Amino acid sequence: MRVRRYLLLWLLAGAFVLAPSQSGLAAFHGNRPHRATPTPTATRTRTPVPSATRTATPLPSATQTSTPVPTATQTATPLPSATRTATPLPTATRTPTPVATGTPAPFDAQLIGFIPGLGTAEDVAIRGTTAFAASQEFGLSVLDVTNAGSPVIQGASDVPFKGTHVAVGATANGTVLAVVTGIVTGSSHLWVLNVTNPMSPQVVGELATTLPAGTTVGFLNVAVNDAATLAVVATGTSGLWVIDLSDYTHPAHIGTYATTTAYGVALNATASYVYVADGTGGLKIMSLANPSVPTLAGSLALSGVQRDVAVAGSIVYLADQSYGLRTVDVGTPSSPRLLGGLPTVGIAINVVVGAQASGAMWAIVNEQQNGIPYLAAFDVSAPATPVLLGQAQLDITSSAPIRGLALVGSHAYVAQDLRGFKVYDLGSFALLMTVIDDFAAEHVASTGGVAVATGRYKDGTARLRVVDVTVPKVVGELATTLPDGTTVGFLDVAVNGAGTLAVAAAGTSGLWVIDLSDHTRPAHVGTLATTTAYAVALNATATYAYVADGTGGLKIVSLANPSVPTLAGGLALSGVQRDIAVAGSIVYLADQSYGLRTIDVSSPSSPQLLGTLPTVGIAINVAVGAQASGAMWAIVHEQQNGVPYLAVFDVSAPATPVRLGQAQLDITSSAPIRGLALIGSRAYVAQDLRGFKIYDLTNPASPAMLDDVPMVGNAMGVAVQSSLARLADSRATVSLVYVP
Repeated sequence: MRVRRYLLLWLLAGAFVLAPSQSGLAAFHGNRPHRATPTPTATRTRTPVPSATRTATPLPSATQTSTPVPTATQTATPLPSATRTATPLPTATRTPTPVATGTPAPFDAQLIGFIPGLGTAEDVAIRGTTAFAASQEFGLSVLDVTNAGSPVIQGASDVPFKGTHVAVGATANGTVLAVVTGIVTGSSHLWVLNVTNPMSPQVVGELATTLPAGTTVGFLNVAVNDAATLAVVATGTSGLWVIDLSDYTHPAHIGTYATTTAYGVALNATASYVYVADGTGGLKIMSLANPSVPTLAGSLALSGVQRDVAVAGSIVYLADQSYGLRTVDVGTPSSPRLLGGLPTVGIAINVVVGAQASGAMWAIVNEQQNGIPYLAAFDVSAPATPVLLGQAQLDITSSAPIRGLALVGSHAYVAQDLRGFKVYDLGSFALLMTVIDDFAAEHVASTGGVAVATGRYKDGTARLRVVDVTVPKVVGELATTLPDGTTVGFLDVAVNGAGTLAVAAAGTSGLWVIDLSDHTRPAHVGTLATTTAYAVALNATATYAYVADGTGGLKIVSLANPSVPTLAGGLALSGVQRDIAVAGSIVYLADQSYGLRTIDVSSPSSPQLLGTLPTVGIAINVAVGAQASGAMWAIVHEQQNGVPYLAVFDVSAPATPVRLGQAQLDITSSAPIRGLALIGSRAYVAQDLRGFKIYDLTNPASPAMLDDVPMVGNAMGVAVQSSLARLADSRATVSLVYVP
């Protein structure tokens, strides 16, 4: 059994035992996301997120609304856009593997925890009162649908990956397994997860392939037998694949049958036959008497393009994109008979069926009408003459198609891409509930076992969340009416060492002081007007806050009375001050117009400019740290023609900074540096959709990347303490990475 839930507190404090997770809001990871090139077919062996804000299940109480602040009007170089979010949980903490004495330990940073959410919903399967959603960001998200009108996210895969389709079964000993197909570096991949505890889904097996992932090839659909010993996969032009799950820790590709374009697949109750929606090849019926050698038992030629298939008893239901809903009698597999059908108004893409309490049989179909997704319901009790019961329009654009469907009684469960997970009552076609992630983290500060994340809420306002990183879970939040933008909203955050006070740079809304003495009820207690507060830092005793105030220069704020922050001093500077760091009595500014500036703040009322060193590009972020040699270094994020660079400076003599070297972090402007930290000779970089990167600065003239760790969403900010990096994750609020 894996060692669980010990690493975090060991990292945070040294030697404590972490209590079991509560309310499904805690989990850790035992494996790192995949980054490698996929291995060959059947070898046994996890993304940019869409630009759309989404909502999630309510978090614990402790939301407070702050005083409204006017909308900002000043502009500047764009800060993070933050258009996505996340909710609560993952699984399984891991202890670093010991390395034999005398053997150099490889550097291996590992994602060990995050707060789970839904992500982009790609597919859904229901088992009992639990929904399993394939997610582009989390891999698999699990929801409690005991109350269909109020689904609750319970957990997410311990290893994030890009999931696309899901099916669920249970072994003879009661182990519930989810089989999820998805994509790794452009190739099709299959994961097996133990979801017996829905609060702690764990990846237990994988199958890598060399199949390209596309619209007509790759893992396009999956089905699993009830005993979870066998899976079948529709692989488009690569036919039908049979996967042996008898040892689910090592799923194996054991059989293939060539088809035209296998889009959809379904198994009969005994898994003796598999039904394939074979595109222009009609319906195929395969015998699995010998799973290693699937054979064609029967087929039915049909005009049109068969896109999906469902089965109930001896009746197969097909979604034909050219015709609509078709029904086929497969009671005699060798001679299937077309019974009937009903043209749909739009293009039929997905179909599922389910029995009703009345004894009737219903089918639901995903129709695309002029690209707009509709959910249509049919009474198929008389399969030869289906009857349209009604339909619901699920969106007004084509940007969020239906990806997957499930039907339990009169409730339809819909995986609708970036619009999340939806539940409809087919009696009235009323939308009962939508679950989508509601918060996109943009910045993070941390101390001890608490992290403070700021970001964008689903309604476009700025919000602050307090996270207990020992679990991890959100324990409190502060709602505001501040718009979240490039010059207004929470643009940066800092927290004192005791975790009782936070300060937020709120752009044109000034400096906010937030009381964290009760983590469950963070409270906005004070404000000081500034020009454009882009960034903030605290001195060691949190008696002063230093503000990078855009064109307003440097502001030094006394926090002697946090409820009434007062201006202790300031320094007018030309340029635009974008970020700030402090070490002792020296403040370091990233000035987007002039570069790196150093200021003596030993006398807060009269700060003195010590030096300025122009940077090659636009200076956006800065961090400082002492070296083992006693030297003081600074690292700066420079944008050179829009391309991100990491520059290293020796600031031991703050009046005369010396440039030591730089590293180009990307070849385009699509992945800017969002946050920096410097601990000794290691630079920690949050680089948006490129994830979390760690650089060795031992040779500062040529910084070398030690490791890169993909996040659940985009890496937007970073704070490092005690070998644990806390990252603002656009999907998962806060992600935790062990850094050896």
